[in-house]
Amino acid sequence: MNTSLGALADQHTPRVATPDTELITQELVAAKLGDVFPEVLDTAVERWVPAHADLTWANVMGPEFSIIDWADWGMAPRGRKGHTT
Repeated sequence: MNTSLGALADQHTPRVATPDTELITQELVAAKLGDVFPEVLDTAVERWVPAHADLTWANVMGPEFSIIDWADWGMAPRGRKGHTT
């Protein structure tokens, strides 16, 4: 999985991710975060990276590892690796 996600991260695309058919924008990120965490004022996305945008166990296959269902893939906010609170 790490190899596959690393290969995805190396891609360049003008596509924007569309999980649940909703285009991910800075405005959408701010609205969603504001709904859940109203005390967070700075919701600016620092870095956008290629993402599958629908990576669940239903989209992973084996025994030879494969990721399927790429309909929603595109640029999305980068997660914070190793971040815990």
